[in-house]
Amino acid sequence: MFESCSGAAGTAEAASEKTASKWQKRAATPQAWEAYAVRKPAKLRTRIRMGVPEAVRGFVWKLMAAGRSPVDFRREGAYTALVTKESGPHTESFAQIDKDVPRTMTEHIFFRTVGKTGQESLTRVLRAYAAHHPELGYTQGMSSYAAVLLLYMTEEDAFWTFATVMQHCGLAGLFTDGFALLHQCYDAWQTLFAKHAPRLSSHIARELLGFLGMGEQEYKELVKSGDPQRIMLPSMYTTYWFQSMLVGGDSPAPSAVAPRLMDSILLDGHLGVIFQFGLALLKTHEKELLRLKGDQLAQALRELPTRAGTGAALDALLERAFQFSVAEKLVMPQMPAAESLSRAAESGATNARL
Repeated sequence: MFESCSGAAGTAEAASEKTASKWQKRAATPQAWEAYAVRKPAKLRTRIRMGVPEAVRGFVWKLMAAGRSPVDFRREGAYTALVTKESGPHTESFAQIDKDVPRTMTEHIFFRTVGKTGQESLTRVLRAYAAHHPELGYTQGMSSYAAVLLLYMTEEDAFWTFATVMQHCGLAGLFTDGFALLHQCYDAWQTLFAKHAPRLSSHIARELLGFLGMGEQEYKELVKSGDPQRIMLPSMYTTYWFQSMLVGGDSPAPSAVAPRLMDSILLDGHLGVIFQFGLALLKTHEKELLRLKGDQLAQALRELPTRAGTGAALDALLERAFQFSVAEKLVMPQMPAAESLSRAAESGATNARL
């Protein structure tokens, strides 16, 4: 029995090494990546959905980010200049950055201790981005999207990938004044939730609105008229999903969730995977949630990300998530359609500047 288990472990390790070797060949150079993306776009998409191997994830993210940004987006020496820029309107963001960094992805050892490399790097990346995009600066939640990149990339690569995600995958719209895109995400969530889980959607609406002291008909009128107060229902439990990729707030998902979500954000060029993941989470725990009422239900929904799991459990949850169809025009209605991975490769957007 012992020898059998040992042999199985050896076989699994060999298979893992073989997979990593194949990925290293695909991502060896920008040219190799382009060639594979053009030759087998559907297969590459499936492989990315299954999870990019840890050993090559940073380089694959770098290649995907290059395919989503203009050729001249990354400028030599710009990051160093931005990091050392100590005057200007962007410095107004420094205080909030300094508050948020120590409470970002604290489950992961890289960011756990004040003054350590992870927190210092994250502070520099966020301050540099505030200087790069002073009109936006920094808003709470942005740190989660930057932090996951630093787990796999050099500081400068993480900065440019973060800038790409913000500016060319539409995420900056989550943090602009008025939070227009965030409100659109709330509306899109309500539509998708009602479509894919009508019974649970109705139950949550009825219970949470009662908890808020509002009738269902009154809420329907708010939605129909486009009243800003309509967001009160989805915002009770989905804000941290969108603004911090589920790994922020008081009840964050395990840190292992963030890289898998970032795989798909860079692949798709939008936030569709957050909706898919949320639907999978709720459907997985539907029976339990249907039994809860009022404040107990509200609390369970806020804590739901903590139950996302890791390893095989996370793989199974993501497999379920990808079964849900989420149209980009629904989740990013004000953004131009993002090109597919194969289109990006064919256009030559991935370039040797990396």
